[in-house]
Amino acid sequence: MTPIRTLSRRTFIKDSLLLASAPMVCTFPLFGKEAPSNRLNLALIGCGWVGVDSDLKMALGCGANVVAVCDVDESLARKAIKTGGEPMAGAVAYEDYRQLLDKEKTLDGVIIATPDHWHAAICRHYLQADKHIYCEKPLTRTLGEARDLRSRVKTSRSVTQMGNQGSAYASLRRGIEVIRAGALGTVSSAHVVVPGERYPTAVNRPAGEDPIPPGFNWDFWVGPSPIRPYKNDIYHPYKWRAWTDFGTGQMGNWGTHCLNLPIRALNLGYPDKVEISGRGFGYETYWAGGTLTFRFSKPQQGAPFNAYWYENVPTPEAFQGLAPNDEGSAGVVLIGDKGRIYTNPHNGHALIRLDGEAHWKDLLNHEATRSIPVTLPRVTSHMQEWLDGCRGGPKPFSSFDYASTMTETCLLGLLATQLGHGFEYDVEGQKPVGVSADRFMNPQPRTKWITS
Repeated sequence: MTPIRTLSRRTFIKDSLLLASAPMVCTFPLFGKEAPSNRLNLALIGCGWVGVDSDLKMALGCGANVVAVCDVDESLARKAIKTGGEPMAGAVAYEDYRQLLDKEKTLDGVIIATPDHWHAAICRHYLQADKHIYCEKPLTRTLGEARDLRSRVKTSRSVTQMGNQGSAYASLRRGIEVIRAGALGTVSSAHVVVPGERYPTAVNRPAGEDPIPPGFNWDFWVGPSPIRPYKNDIYHPYKWRAWTDFGTGQMGNWGTHCLNLPIRALNLGYPDKVEISGRGFGYETYWAGGTLTFRFSKPQQGAPFNAYWYENVPTPEAFQGLAPNDEGSAGVVLIGDKGRIYTNPHNGHALIRLDGEAHWKDLLNHEATRSIPVTLPRVTSHMQEWLDGCRGGPKPFSSFDYASTMTETCLLGLLATQLGHGFEYDVEGQKPVGVSADRFMNPQPRTKWITS
């Protein structure tokens, strides 16, 4: 068996941008004769790599009017405006997401691409103002935040979408249709091989403190999390994902991609048991890796189901026979008693092999499943689907009411890595059985930079 290789996101970003700029087929008017004045006015909050090179470019490609950017790092805000080119020549840069809302009176919605620890606070602020929200995954950093947002979205007029962009791919939606139609028979397990990290694991913070760069509000960046000394190239940019005060590691980074298909297709709900074996527990950063098992004894499909999550361990037997591609060995294999489906980590490419078939075949062009009806809508891109929803179109596929539940399942896996052991989970009571975990599930935030 071969070791897991690091996944390149280049292919995914390229495909997403192509989808965003592809011709649209809409059943309702999007841009009329007054197209420029008819566009949605948006702001980007969080101007790091994903925010600019993915979300901003996709929004502009879909015809949105990005009127402002917001970041506590002045250099990143300037870079975002420059990247936007002529369409963003008049965009205004803000440091404070609250001031952005107060000043931009024509604002229709926001794209939130901050580190994970800021997602919930900014979403709350804009839900209360009934502004439309596209928030990067995972929806929140903690379980308590996910539940709070699910409650708040019920009383808001905001149209919402979590940024697990693979939800827009035809392969993901076809996989749901095929599984629900029974082509795989009873599906008993999913095996998830996670792409490698690009940040440190199983370490604590370094000693000392470095000067804060000019134009960077470190205290604001830390925001609701416990304050700590600034250190160069330790937290910002991107490496924040390693530190559980700020990020959620690979469980948050990839969970809402890799678990998307089984959770949706089988209506899994929440696991009632989480098991874990591995190494690197008890540090301020994410664990070093191992195997997580989510056990669903009473999912809505009726049959027990197990999801196995592998990080930095040999590729499991379920992946044998799959040829490595430019995305490495990572992805998801669902196993039923009549066949199997594989998807890459973003769900953008899927294969199927039914019992008796010698080879894997393209899920979108499989003769034996061709007669299964198309029941889910097909869209041009995840961003476009949200923008269409903002203008009165269908509800987005990853709206917060759904995305919050998926995020909770992923964060139960993260909780096991934080505790260093597994647990039984009381689904009705929404808490681990016999485990004191509130410090992870509902940590008290600093309130200096957040609103209620």
